[in-house]
Amino acid sequence: MAYNWITEGGSTATSASAHLSDDQTQTIAVVNTPQAVEFNTHDDVPIGITHSNVTDISEIYFDSVGRYGLTLSLEVHNGSGGGELYAWMEHTTDSGATWLTVANSAVVDSLSANTENVLILVELFDAVGVGCGIRFLIEGDSTGLELDHRAAVGNRPAVPSAMLSIHKV
Repeated sequence: MAYNWITEGGSTATSASAHLSDDQTQTIAVVNTPQAVEFNTHDDVPIGITHSNVTDISEIYFDSVGRYGLTLSLEVHNGSGGGELYAWMEHTTDSGATWLTVANSAVVDSLSANTENVLILVELFDAVGVGCGIRFLIEGDSTGLELDHRAAVGNRPAVPSAMLSIHKV
């Protein structure tokens, strides 16, 4: 279901939004090797955005042309030694056949042993046509680094390892 609103000049535009998260801990599998951030949960039903929480769960595609605001939140944990975790965005215009790094989209977190932090990446993205999509990558210099998920306890809700909010602007 898509909604329309009036934009400047009186034309209509299709709205789109999604809030995705992941309820699994995502560990750095191989040091200094990029790996995709996964989202296995739809915290709301995506509107105007295509995302599977079963297959290719790191890929998000846009159903309409336009500018999108993206906010990625990663629950970073370092279990041993010092470590750095990088996160950045890639995009595709050919339904995932080719992925290209988005310039100046990287953020980094340097963590001491047994510490945790929340790493935030905020971007604007222009979807230019059919097959336009995004994904986020992480890379760390230690297998002690992870995106930490915590189960719900008592009145506290679960803490996802990764959360992504998308809004058409």
